[in-house]
Amino acid sequence: MRTAELLGGRFRLGEVLGRGGMATVYRAEDTAGGSPAAVKVLREDLEGDGGAVARFRDEARLLARLGHPRVPRLRAGGRDRTRLFFAMDLLPGETLRRRVSREGPIGWPALGRLAAELADILASVHAVGVFHRDVKPDNVLLAPDGGAALVDFGLSRERGAARLTAPGRVAGTTGYIPPERLAGALEDDPRGDLFGLGMTLAYAATGRDPGVGKESTVLEFLFAAVAAPPDLSRIPGVPPEFARLVARLADPDPARRPASAAEVAREVGSLIRDTRGG
Repeated sequence: MRTAELLGGRFRLGEVLGRGGMATVYRAEDTAGGSPAAVKVLREDLEGDGGAVARFRDEARLLARLGHPRVPRLRAGGRDRTRLFFAMDLLPGETLRRRVSREGPIGWPALGRLAAELADILASVHAVGVFHRDVKPDNVLLAPDGGAALVDFGLSRERGAARLTAPGRVAGTTGYIPPERLAGALEDDPRGDLFGLGMTLAYAATGRDPGVGKESTVLEFLFAAVAAPPDLSRIPGVPPEFARLVARLADPDPARRPASAAEVAREVGSLIRDTRGG
């Protein structure tokens, strides 16, 4: 694709921001207002794949339902000749993975602020019946002002939607996928995203991944699922209450996790206030 072309008669494509299994994301100029945008284009070889097309369209449709300022806002979408695309706001910042790789683990109280912001985003997403299903360091952006954002809703689904993943495959990243998804259970339960949140916070605090891979077999996920929840209690400066919360979030048994992201946001907010002494 020529990066200077105008897509949909509106978006002037620039550099590639990222490539995934289904699509390529470009930095673009929105000529309707001159502001920057992120444009996601379905891979040409997947244009005839009904499942891929359905997932791509679902992502755009679900983004249109979300209204959190730390989630990309859908601007436009459609088909340009043979290519499916949609455009979103381009949120500033770098991924949590890139930040930790460059600067090292995140300490307290920044770690607490990250937890509170991500929990608030997930609470907003869950409130409209949407589940992200791919919470991990690569999908968390840290803005220059220190705020966090959640991106890439390519695996998201709404409550009651049909499953699109092929039998015997589990889409996601080993170590960040909740173990119960292996059996096809709790697809519409917010505690699946809370598992990814817990593992993401553990990565932020330690700089270590609980697993590797982007799309693994059920057997590979079974091996990843037997690991004990992460233990942050020995990290200097991390309050023991926060270490216990992360362990609860990442517990292999969903019944032992918090019930909702809103509950997590309240708990972390209270903990931050307590550690400030106010």
